[in-house]
Amino acid sequence: GPMAEKAVRQAVSYAFPYDDVLKYVYNGYAIRSTGAIPSGMFGYVDPAADKKYAYDIDKANAILDAAGWTWSSGRPGVGYRTKDGVKLGMDALVPSGEEVKMQEALLFQSSLTKIGFNLRISEIAYAMMYRTVRNHETDSIFSGWLPDYADPDNYVDAILASWNADPIYGASYNNPDMDALIKAAKSEADVAKRAAIYKQLQELSFEDAPYVWVAQRSNITVLNNSITGYYYNPILPINFAALSKEG
Repeated sequence: GPMAEKAVRQAVSYAFPYDDVLKYVYNGYAIRSTGAIPSGMFGYVDPAADKKYAYDIDKANAILDAAGWTWSSGRPGVGYRTKDGVKLGMDALVPSGEEVKMQEALLFQSSLTKIGFNLRISEIAYAMMYRTVRNHETDSIFSGWLPDYADPDNYVDAILASWNADPIYGASYNNPDMDALIKAAKSEADVAKRAAIYKQLQELSFEDAPYVWVAQRSNITVLNNSITGYYYNPILPINFAALSKEG
């Protein structure tokens, strides 16, 4: 559908209310996510201002205007956009019980009306959500990713590689240039050269806009003063065997 068009993906990325979501949905307990590699991990690059999607409705509308998507009413900002008889919009699934993701979806839906885009939200059980998107029976999902091992390959391979993007998120994302960068980074032993490859990879991701990157959550752990032996591991859950209680 419309999301197969890069210009539409770029416009949608400029229409997400990032700051509002961080402030009102995450209550400040998250930072902006700008790509597949999370901040704090090797290979992450903090993009320059012109290489980072920010909330900019005027820019989003300009991109759609240039791509030939016209307003159904003939008046900018009124109604919805179409091109070649296709209405601009997509279906989106939100997992049941995920209040944070539902709030994100509703804020996104409201914002997208300003660019003539119709986001159709449905709530669905987690297990059914992934089955539905992998069967290509919906256009998009609200989801996330946690690390399996502390290396950027775990993110870029799973999320951006053509051999994984579809089986995992049903994204059908397939860019031979992206695949080549992912493979090159896997086999590069020189740390500086590998970091440079990941920089190229993130720049290509900005251009292609295969996903809307929203938030990287903060980790909150609450401990009683009598508990000792705790250490934070960003990959594994709490190791209770290492904990002890005084008194």
